[in-house]
Amino acid sequence: MHHLTQAEIDAFLSQYDMSATNTLDDSVGILIESSMIHPNEEEISYEAYKKKIPSFTLSQFEAFYAQNISPQSLLMALKLSNDQDRIIRTLKNEAIDDELYLKVLKLYDWGNEGIYDNDQNRDVTLTFIKRFFKVDHFLDPATIYSPITLTTILSQSNDPLLLETALSLPNYTFKVSRQAHKRPNNIRQLVAHNPHTPRQSLERLFNYNDPQIDYFLAQNPAIETSLQERLFVRSSDETRQMLAQNPSLSDPLFEKLLNDPTTAPILLAFAKMDKNRFALAQKSETFFQIAQNETIAPFENTLLEICDPRIDQLLASNPVITAQTLQKLYEKNPDTLAEALCQNPHLPTSILTHYATLNDPQLLPHIAQNPSTPSEILERLFQTDDFEIHRALALNPSTPIKILQQLQLDNRLMTYLSKNRTFTDKILNNLGIG
Repeated sequence: MHHLTQAEIDAFLSQYDMSATNTLDDSVGILIESSMIHPNEEEISYEAYKKKIPSFTLSQFEAFYAQNISPQSLLMALKLSNDQDRIIRTLKNEAIDDELYLKVLKLYDWGNEGIYDNDQNRDVTLTFIKRFFKVDHFLDPATIYSPITLTTILSQSNDPLLLETALSLPNYTFKVSRQAHKRPNNIRQLVAHNPHTPRQSLERLFNYNDPQIDYFLAQNPAIETSLQERLFVRSSDETRQMLAQNPSLSDPLFEKLLNDPTTAPILLAFAKMDKNRFALAQKSETFFQIAQNETIAPFENTLLEICDPRIDQLLASNPVITAQTLQKLYEKNPDTLAEALCQNPHLPTSILTHYATLNDPQLLPHIAQNPSTPSEILERLFQTDDFEIHRALALNPSTPIKILQQLQLDNRLMTYLSKNRTFTDKILNNLGIG
């Protein structure tokens, strides 16, 4: 059998007062056939067919086994015996459900080596990847062997048991390209960053007392108030800045971070605002930073009335600000705020059109990238031979597809086009996988 020994089959069949045999006689009631059989077995198969004995594939039998074996009994047997060979065979059985698979995976002994360090560990790792790596579109099968698939699973999974089980794997480190912001580069950091990681696993990660893990824990909206407080006590400035951006930040910690000059500006820019927090924020020396916060829509009129040029500048580029407020900002200071206003997707079309007629080289790239810019203006901007304008058009999801298709002739723009959902969706649709 593929994933079962003869002894395991015999023990399973005994529950049904059945037994297995390799010979065909009158006692045989069911035939289980492997996908590959030698000539002698072909003769047995033919004889069984003539006798009208029902036959099933090996895969069907293994599926039946997986559906009817007691998970508790199997786990207990594996724990007591520590039979690593049977654990590996169980993990390779695709018929067992995900929950049982993950519980069995916790019993696998990695032998103090990494997940790709020997053939056996690599095989086990691939069972995990093949089971949980889901893609919507066509993918080169070779990609399944790339560590990037493991990164994708751990960053996108919403299964708490999977994330908990991932912490039982050797802490594999991934190669991460240089980015403007830090990204998780090993298994523990990925699990620490995932909002679906269960509380007990977050506590376990905290107990590693690793500043890099703390950095990603601080960003996780699933961390409870007590864990936020403990992170705050031992955190570096960098980790506190991440706490300041956590959407689940507690009110007591909000006040503490507001009183810290290194975190106050970031807190004001990113923390979720309500009436009480807004009132507290007004006492801060860097209060103007709140104008870039994307949760301040209820307070935009209050901020507009303050008449602080720094606030007006940040409000003008804030994408949550209403068209009515942007109109008032334009009327207040159309020249100084022009660049910020031209970037705002809520800017009224009439104002965008006015700025476009000025042909200001500082404004045109922003107008070209604004998704609210009318298509006739985008088409006119395309006629320019300006790389910055073309780059902006390549990024704009509102740019007509016929223009995007012409922009792809410029190899310098392909990186930007690959970020444009309108362009990528068109390619997928053309391939029939959109």
